[in-house]
Amino acid sequence: MLDAGELVLSDLVPGRSITAASENDLLGLVESLTHGCIEVLQSQQNTSAVDEGTVLDALQRKLMRNKRDASDSIKIYNLYQRLCSQGGYTKESLNATKFGVKNPTLAWLDSFCSSIQSELTEYYKLIAVLEAQTSKEEAPATSSQATLTEMSASKKGLTLKRVLVWVQDVLQRFRLLSVLAEACLAERGGGLVSLIYSYTNHGDPFIQSFINSMLIELMEHLSALKRYLLLGQGDFMQNLMTLIGPYLDKPGSSLFRHHLTETLESAVLSSNAQYDDPEILSRLDVRLLEVSPGETGWEVFTLDYHVDSPMNTIFTPSAMSQYLTLFNFLWRLKRVEYTLSATWRRMVTSGRKFGQIIEITSDLQQARLTMNEMIHFIYQLQYYYLFEVLECSWEELTTFLKKCIDLDSMIDAHARYLRDITTKGFLQGQKNQILSEKLKRIFQATLHYASCIDKLITFAISEVSRREELQRTIERRKAKGTWGLTAQDENMDRIPERFIEEALNKIRSRLDNHGRKFRNEVQSLLGILASYQDDDLMRSLSTRLDYNEFYRQKATAVSTFSMT
Repeated sequence: MLDAGELVLSDLVPGRSITAASENDLLGLVESLTHGCIEVLQSQQNTSAVDEGTVLDALQRKLMRNKRDASDSIKIYNLYQRLCSQGGYTKESLNATKFGVKNPTLAWLDSFCSSIQSELTEYYKLIAVLEAQTSKEEAPATSSQATLTEMSASKKGLTLKRVLVWVQDVLQRFRLLSVLAEACLAERGGGLVSLIYSYTNHGDPFIQSFINSMLIELMEHLSALKRYLLLGQGDFMQNLMTLIGPYLDKPGSSLFRHHLTETLESAVLSSNAQYDDPEILSRLDVRLLEVSPGETGWEVFTLDYHVDSPMNTIFTPSAMSQYLTLFNFLWRLKRVEYTLSATWRRMVTSGRKFGQIIEITSDLQQARLTMNEMIHFIYQLQYYYLFEVLECSWEELTTFLKKCIDLDSMIDAHARYLRDITTKGFLQGQKNQILSEKLKRIFQATLHYASCIDKLITFAISEVSRREELQRTIERRKAKGTWGLTAQDENMDRIPERFIEEALNKIRSRLDNHGRKFRNEVQSLLGILASYQDDDLMRSLSTRLDYNEFYRQKATAVSTFSMT
């Protein structure tokens, strides 16, 4: 006798395939599996509303009329009953999402319903797979010699047992969703997350994993924002700065977003960021701010991170605006550090050739001293931001979130985190605004000074090339038996006066001007920091920037000279 569990669906519902919707308000799999019985009941009762219980009663009567073995009938009935329960759970989950659509302004409800909708989407995908399986069903053999076993073996479609195996995981997930929907839809705000968290205290790993997947994946996004918008991913930022720098040197109006997006992807692939979660990387993007006349790409470029429901409950537009403000400041700081490093590297590698040019020896020596001051200042400022501001605030946030089980507390903790780093980073508050403006002017003076150093190095290289070419000319003349130098030749050992007047003196003047601006702004900044008498963090920064009282001594000397 054919085993009841191997009964093919077409035996119960001839000619019907599995569909995801019908007119009976029984969702998904249950609608299709019960369709044959429903048609009979509708014709008998003259109604279109038939619940699962009525269907099961009709199925039991149908099995008895078929005079199957009693044990087979019970097995089929039990399998069918388990499958029918899926429809009820799915219907309850769908009703929960409909309630969320009617209340779109409730962020807590929108987040929860979004998770339910994701599960429903996966369920509909399973229905499509089952539909594809039934379409491959082959017709059984019809020969009179075919045995019952051969006929059973020829059936390649879905059996009750096979369907139950397919939907077992879905059935368990929707059973949990039904419980959560019933318990949580009456909750508000942080109470919703608190209630969901309470279900994680369950011994079943499946239930723990499923509930955790329903909760807001806060830490992953916080960590991604820290790595990419707060410059925590060092190798990625270094590669991005190297690759995108030539584009950003151009006028802002000449930039195209798709070029910058390609460069962003290259920076990801050439750093450890390539091993990050693809879901996180897909949210990373490039944004171009509104261009003002005279602005370069450095002023309009910014990285962006997209968030959607349910994460926008915590990462509000206001919060993301603060992240972008932080990125813009840290990006400028990183640009200054990168430019100083590149200029210093060029000065060191090219400096060996400049020993013969005695006219610029003192200029190069003064440039090295000033560059050392700037590099020390930028490195200490970077340490302050990346460790004393960002890392300390991050440690406080993560410690709090590990113990937090309330959505409102999470939102408050995140807002406090952003408020702390923007305040300590001089990006919020009227008094801090003065410090922020000072830092901008210091950055500008540093970049201008580095640009002038590049011009000085270029001038020195051209002078070395002039002397080398003149030396080759002398050798050729000597080989021909004539004088090496003539009255028309320029001096080989000295820079021509016209070069000094046209180029070198202008470079010297600009170097002196920008170097003086840098020192004046640093001394002014240190004076403001000294006014924070009761702030340990400000005193620590002041000590780092002027650990040997170099600038204080200069300020005292200038003050004494002015009085005399």
